[in-house]
This record gives sequence, structure tokens and C-alpha cells, in this order.
Amino acid sequence: MKRFFSIVVALVLATSLLSAQSLDKKQEKLRSQIVSFLNKKGLFASIDEDGDVHFMKNDLHHYVAISPSEMNPMYVTIMRNYEYGTTYTKDVYMLAANEVNKYKDVKVICWDDNYSLRAEMFISDFKQFATSFDRDMEYIESVDEDYLDECRSVQFRQGAYPIPAEVVPFLITKIEMGNVDVDYNKINDFGDPIYEYQTQYLAPKVTIQPIVSSGSYTCNVRLFKDDVMQEADDEPNGYSFTREIVVNGEYSQTKELTGRGRSEAGNYKAGAYRIEFWYGNFCLGSTNFRIY
Repeated sequence: MKRFFSIVVALVLATSLLSAQSLDKKQEKLRSQIVSFLNKKGLFASIDEDGDVHFMKNDLHHYVAISPSEMNPMYVTIMRNYEYGTTYTKDVYMLAANEVNKYKDVKVICWDDNYSLRAEMFISDFKQFATSFDRDMEYIESVDEDYLDECRSVQFRQGAYPIPAEVVPFLITKIEMGNVDVDYNKINDFGDPIYEYQTQYLAPKVTIQPIVSSGSYTCNVRLFKDDVMQEADDEPNGYSFTREIVVNGEYSQTKELTGRGRSEAGNYKAGAYRIEFWYGNFCLGSTNFRIY
């Protein structure tokens, strides 16, 4: 499956590309079981050059990707990809994705040359994948229809125009979480597993693609644990905390942001987490992660 430079304009999801590193034995077993399962359904499944599972349904290309970094539970994504075509500009696709992602569990992610519909899940074994597969494919079908409807609505309401810099100064294309102490010494490096008994300050590292060439911008950040937002009394209503992001030039750049938490170890409990960065009414990027 071809990898494209990503532009994330929505909540969830999720925002990170899955690494091409090797799967462990349990993940390889899951992948083999998924291939066999899909072939029994007549979906012509195989493992592609990137190690993802490719299958066909309704003459459309689909993929199942297993994240090597998530082992217990495992993190699996079902994807359907489309080329943009000429009906709408990419700006219309991006704006429509931002709207749909506010209320749909299956997320739309816009890339350089195509867009992707993604159903994401944490599972401990193949049985959970098999149980949810048909339902997740139905969700993808539903979002597919709603997304094109939203594209038509965006074009009708606003026309095909570039996103102005005063609305969105940059887009976040990747988020990695780390665990640091009060002096920003790394306890768990960005992207490494984070363990409950070690947690002090959760710190995000973001990769941004600027729309403006320079400036400092305040983002509102939402942090969720098990789909419940973690709110703080001294932060803006409806958000967990704020962070300043400085843009230096028009090239892609990475920023290590200050952490949120306390100096006592064990500050964050084990569970499934999601972090979202918002600027005004736009979700600039998000990702899911776990604390073990």
C-alpha cells in the first residue's frame, strides 16, 4: 500500500501512520488469521509489500494494518482509500472531513493524493476482529455516503476555496506521546510504551505542515481516557489544557511540547487515551495511545 504524506483535519484518529517495523509472533498470527478469514468471505486477501492485508470488496481496495508498537491489546485499522478525482478541490475534501469526523466513529483522513476511511480498534485476539468486521464495514459504507454528501454541502455553502491562514495556520500530520518528569527528562521516550507506575507528565511531540510561514499560535487540547475528557479547572471550558505552537518557515517541522501532569509517579491510570489539538472550530490532528 502506498504511503502518502498525510494531512489530518479531524479528530481522531487518529493521525499517525503505522510503522513498517516487524510484527511480533502474536501480531503475525493475527494477520494470518485475518487473511484466512477474508479469503473465506471471498474477498481475495493477501499481504502487500508494506506488510498490510489487502482485500477487495465491491471492486474497491481495502487494507487492514496492524500497528507493531501496540502489542497487548493490538491496534488494528481497516481502511478504504479513494483518489480525489476532479469533482471537488482538495480543500473541499478537507473541510468536509473535518465536519464528518465530529460525529462519526469511522474517520476520514485526507492525504496528498487520496483520502482514507478508517475504522480503528484495540483487540486482544482474532475473535474480536471477526466479530466486529461486518459491523465496521457497514460503518465505513455509511461514512462513505455521508462524506460525499458533506462534500456537496461544503461546495454549495462555501465553494471550492483554499483554507485561509487566519482560520488554520498549520495542520498536524503526526503526534507521538512521551512521559517526562518536571525537568522534561524523558522517562518514556516519544512513541515508546508508557506505563502507569512511571507516569508523571504526558508530553506530546507534534509534526506540523504550516499554511503560514511564521507566528505563534495557541491550541486548545482535549485529552480523553476511555472516551471521557480529562478537564482542568484552570483551562478553557471544554478543553483539558492549551499549548503554544511556534511556526518557523513553510517546511514540515517537529515540536516537542511541554507535558501535563504532576511530579508524583503513577499520575495517569492505565487505559485507552486519545489526544486532540484544536484551533478555533478545527481539529488540527489527533491520535490514540495507551498507558499500560
